[in-house]
Amino acid sequence: MFRLFLILPLLVLLASSAQAHVNGVSYEKEKDGYTIDAGYGAPSVAQDESTLMDFRLRKDGKDVPFTDTWVKITEESGAVVFASGIHNAEFGGPRMSYVFPRPGTYTVSFRYENNADTLVDDSFVIDVTPRKEGGLNIFGVSLLPVLYVVAGAALGVLVMLILTLIMRKKSPLISEI
Repeated sequence: MFRLFLILPLLVLLASSAQAHVNGVSYEKEKDGYTIDAGYGAPSVAQDESTLMDFRLRKDGKDVPFTDTWVKITEESGAVVFASGIHNAEFGGPRMSYVFPRPGTYTVSFRYENNADTLVDDSFVIDVTPRKEGGLNIFGVSLLPVLYVVAGAALGVLVMLILTLIMRKKSPLISEI
């Protein structure tokens, strides 16, 4: 029973990473018989703040298997600020985090690949607002994600301690640990 309480936080983490995509803005489009579904983490993207993006591909209502997504981010001037392949992980799918360096309009181009074969490609535009002043920033980088992780870890430890205390009172085996 005690092991279940140790494994429970891991199961919650895995379930949350298996969502369709991150909460936030979703770009969905039908193209070449596929349903392209790309999402990014916030309705408003700001300079120097981390933005989580994910990519999903469906056909006839079912997920299409693919090995990776090639992603390229360009500024309005045409300058490429990011280009890389993102592996389609077994848990969570192809996800990436990116920090936009300047405010402005960016184009996120992406193509779904199965090994070296292109299945479908597309792009969408993101408007990046100037850096948010104030708040928890050091060198222009937001500390909120770090705060969320620390708070989540502290809450997890607190819950585990409470559950351990409850189980110790009910089970003589755990009280000896």
